[in-house]
Amino acid sequence: MYKRQGLFELAQGGTLFLDEIGETPHSAQQRLLRVLQERKVMRIGGDRMIPVDVRVVAATNQPLWQWVQEGRFRQDLFFRLDVLRLNTVPLRDRLEDLPELLERLVYAVWVQHKGMGPRPWIDPAIFRVLKTYQWPGNVRELQNMVEYLLAVRPQGRIDLESVQEWMTQKNLPAEGSRVSSVTQIFVSDAGGGLVRELGDRSVGDVVPQLQSSMEQIERWAIERALVASNGDLTKAAQWLSLSRTTIWRKIKQWQQREGNGGPKEPADGTEFA
Repeated sequence: MYKRQGLFELAQGGTLFLDEIGETPHSAQQRLLRVLQERKVMRIGGDRMIPVDVRVVAATNQPLWQWVQEGRFRQDLFFRLDVLRLNTVPLRDRLEDLPELLERLVYAVWVQHKGMGPRPWIDPAIFRVLKTYQWPGNVRELQNMVEYLLAVRPQGRIDLESVQEWMTQKNLPAEGSRVSSVTQIFVSDAGGGLVRELGDRSVGDVVPQLQSSMEQIERWAIERALVASNGDLTKAAQWLSLSRTTIWRKIKQWQQREGNGGPKEPADGTEFA
């Protein structure tokens, strides 16, 4: 008998949270409905039904009833889930909560990164600007902003300048537009891991576009961290929660791809400058 427990078994006697329920495929909707009706599950490869006692909480930001009428979501599953409905208030309608939310998120992200660097300081002047934004992504978008600011401002100061830089990116500037005159730093093959400047060929001072690949965004973040740390690979690795070896390997791959050869692996925590 297949012994691996599924989510419903693991949540036995408790609550199972299903996020983005509206995105569930029709085939999975049918199986979920059966479980909710019969309160039984069968393990993959199993041959018997297992009773489950689980409270299900589902969430969505989609117009679920409209999707039911359009045939995109099962009506019977909708009514099975719609026992108690709670409509949350979007962040744009409770902007008075911004200071407390931001303070909590900043501290949580800082702790998540193991308290690297000084404890972040928040300039109260930023709230006047943040309250002019509509926050279509709600609290998740606010958290993304915090993670971005702590990555590009490792000194821990969240001020008006850093917030305006983040909002400039939200405006989706044209491809190739620059937000600063940051000098790009790469590891070169000279001097056992020194850096070289790419001048106008750099991409670290160009805001990544939404259509950018994950590799492009990753490269941009690593380059910005190296610039902010003045080429200190160890410090940049700490800020990004990556190992020094991972950053060095990625830089080597980028240089080899561009035909510049690969850098020699740094033997210690040498500062790249």
